[in-house]
Amino acid sequence: MFELVFVLLPIVLEGYDDSANLMVVGENFSGNFTVKNGSLLDLSPGNYDCWLLAMNKSFYRKINTSEVEELYFNLRFTNSTEFIKIYYHTVLYYSNGFLVSEVVFLNNTANENFEGDIVIPMPDFYDLKISSSLSYLRYEVSGNSLRFFDILIPANGKGQMILSYRLNSDVFYRDGRNSNYVLFTNLEVKSFEGIDYLGDRSFQGSTFSVYAGKDSVYKLHLTQKSPNFLPVVGIILASAGIFMFFYSRKGGWKF
Repeated sequence: MFELVFVLLPIVLEGYDDSANLMVVGENFSGNFTVKNGSLLDLSPGNYDCWLLAMNKSFYRKINTSEVEELYFNLRFTNSTEFIKIYYHTVLYYSNGFLVSEVVFLNNTANENFEGDIVIPMPDFYDLKISSSLSYLRYEVSGNSLRFFDILIPANGKGQMILSYRLNSDVFYRDGRNSNYVLFTNLEVKSFEGIDYLGDRSFQGSTFSVYAGKDSVYKLHLTQKSPNFLPVVGIILASAGIFMFFYSRKGGWKF
């Protein structure tokens, strides 16, 4: 006789005592449940996508019933930036002016979800474009800073902002205090301060000078002697190659 086997999973809602809506989707099952901290969920063995709706937010978990003993959601929040680590991966190049393409990594090392404002110090810039893996309400440019309002970063999680913009001058300047930064350029650098020169690396037929540092105000004075026809895609791919080279050599970036 065939006997159905079920797995009984306790539901843990850390930092939340009210009711919430839980949607569970598996290979041969889907269901919606009203749950509270301590509720029990009957599931047949397998993989499931789980969405918890609470506090006007959606929390996601992907589980395998053979690998977990509970369905856990962390609903604790903080707006303190004390545990937010910022890392800049910046590429400087030239195309009818000095251009910047960079990835800003935001790492939340706290055991609480972050919901608050993050300020990114910027050089003197214009023509900003933003792509983000993180949710935020809106952003605002104020002087040489970029503020993201009500940005969400999961507890012990991370995300990234992809920024592209043009410089108003031949100087790249940033207040890098409380952050780590690595910068790549195939332009000639007249002078630099607050950042270390790590040498040159060749990728995609172009040579990049590599600079890095942390916790300092840093500045590079740039020059472009002749037109640079390296496509933007080539710049991004090449810088990604350099990024992975240093990542591998260091055994992972230290956030």
